[in-house]
Amino acid sequence: SGVYSLTVTYPGTGCTSAVSTTTAVTVNAVPTISSVSASPTLLCIGSTISLSATGVTGFSGSPTYAWSGPNSYSSTAAAPSFTASVTAASGVYSLTVTYPGTGCTSATSTTTAVTVNPVPTITSVSASPTLLCVGSTISLSATGVTGFSGSPTYAWTGPNSYSSAATAPSFTASVTAASGVYSLTVTYPGTGCTSATSTTTAVTVNAVPTISSVSASPT
Repeated sequence: SGVYSLTVTYPGTGCTSAVSTTTAVTVNAVPTISSVSASPTLLCIGSTISLSATGVTGFSGSPTYAWSGPNSYSSTAAAPSFTASVTAASGVYSLTVTYPGTGCTSATSTTTAVTVNPVPTITSVSASPTLLCVGSTISLSATGVTGFSGSPTYAWTGPNSYSSAATAPSFTASVTAASGVYSLTVTYPGTGCTSATSTTTAVTVNAVPTISSVSASPT
């Protein structure tokens, strides 16, 4: 930065011009970014991705931020957060910063790759039968469990503190308190993504009739 000067001299004469000077030149620093990050890097559809940068330096004043990423993502916030609503939000996010008054822009900094996994879905769940007597068996089942590769874990819950991790559990309804709705969520290993809760039709467990005594008269 500074003023540059020029003189010219002709050979054979040795005559030198007066000094001419330029307008002052200012060479500004290029901004730098120490690091950028995306958190978390492994998440499920519907979760929030938060982007941030550290060590943004280069000149006085507040820089402008230019984030970009997968699925046409862009933001001018310093530390944006957004809902990852599709798996296409997976990938690397990038940032450049520009200082006002200088127009100098940093090199592009990139995050670690983000992976957005689908949330598992359950087409339907059922309890069979839905009308039964104490001592009968209730069988639970689910159809259309999808979401990712691998085998999901099952979490059934229901009335009377019922729970099971079986895929299609069956149990004896020993009390009328087993009446009610049974629910299921599934979670895929490696992603931690859990489905919305699906529920069965309500089950009714009826008491078995009792007879105190019988008699025949006369005997």
